Amino acid sequence: MEYPNKGSLFPSTVRKSEKSPDFFGSIKVDRSYLRDLMDKHTEDLIEIKISGWKRESKTGNRFLSLAVDTYVKPEGAPVLKSQEKDPWE
Repeated sequence: MEYPNKGSLFPSTVRKSEKSPDFFGSIKVDRSYLRDLMDKHTEDLIEIKISGWKRESKTGNRFLSLAVDTYVKPEGAPVLKSQEKDPWE
């Protein structure tokens, strides 16, 4: 069964170079979700938040299960202290 706005990342077993990805996979995004993003945002870059969970398949393979976050901050919502500064500085 396929779930909209969900996906998986699996560890790469074959890496051809140091620049090859450590993980590979995909995420299936519902068309209505994409339309909604386009309708609600006027910026050229739209940030899509992704959450991940460590999982193990029935065969014992470990992977990351992914989901997109559809949360939109309400207009006029207060800015939290953690959002006031860049956490990477």
